[in-house]
Amino acid sequence: LEHARQAPAIAHGGDFVLRAAAARTLALAESYAGNVGLALAAWRDRYEALTALGHAREMARVGINLGYALTSVGDAEAARPLLEQSLVTCRELGMRRYEMWTLHNLGLTLARLGQPQAGLDAEDIAIAWAREQGEGQLEVDCLLYRAVIALEAGRVDEAAAFAREALERAESAQRTAAVIMCRAALAAALAASEQFDAALVAANRSLADR
Repeated sequence: LEHARQAPAIAHGGDFVLRAAAARTLALAESYAGNVGLALAAWRDRYEALTALGHAREMARVGINLGYALTSVGDAEAARPLLEQSLVTCRELGMRRYEMWTLHNLGLTLARLGQPQAGLDAEDIAIAWAREQGEGQLEVDCLLYRAVIALEAGRVDEAAAFAREALERAESAQRTAAVIMCRAALAAALAASEQFDAALVAANRSLADR
């Protein structure tokens, strides 16, 4: 992480290729370390460098990361146009897989902007494609977002059902990190529906898996 943080200083200046590469290194390192705010700044720097270079394909990819980071820090309003532009570019360039990942992230963003059904619809489209293509990671992540969206919309029974489905898929795929998040989502949904004993069991299992 410390080496990654030195990269932007080394690449500082007018060389946008180096700047974009250094920003990517830093953004990934900060993301893996769980530093969403710092990752956001690095993704933004990479996006600006790619804009200067006119790299539409890579801008679409980075727009997904940047949109996700913005939504994560509570700025869904800024995330939406970035994700929508990425969606347009992915469709124009035939980047079907990235189109679905964009739609997945846009789903949560729309929900955070007060459009939960539009968010769920976006996740459902991405889920259908993921199952057709055998994209297990995308499927689990979309199922998890469905649970989060339903819970935030006050649809607690749906949230619990979605979380259970996400958990089942994550366990079958042996994705430990996803299992932890799915158990946490299930615990939150159960607590919201006042099933406190079951919520505590799910929360404890989530903590035990860490």
